[in-house]
Amino acid sequence: GVELGYGAAREALLAGIDKARMTPAQAFPLINGKRIDAPAGPLASPIDAATVIGAVAEADGAMVERAVAAARVGFAHWSHTPAAERADA
Repeated sequence: GVELGYGAAREALLAGIDKARMTPAQAFPLINGKRIDAPAGPLASPIDAATVIGAVAEADGAMVERAVAAARVGFAHWSHTPAAERADA
């Protein structure tokens, strides 16, 4: 957590918030680690739904099927990967 009573910590937090405001959030589907372009809609702030903080794209049914197929292919290798190695991924 951040001790808000400590000036340096508070100022660092506020600076981080200001920086984040300058970079709109972008969320897109990923398949095999690659971004899949899809129509995007506005992403509302969880604090103030009237404030748009970026864009989010939603996967359609075909994208979901591709993602599930890719996950099934990758699972065979992943399931034989040692836990310590998976923890570093």
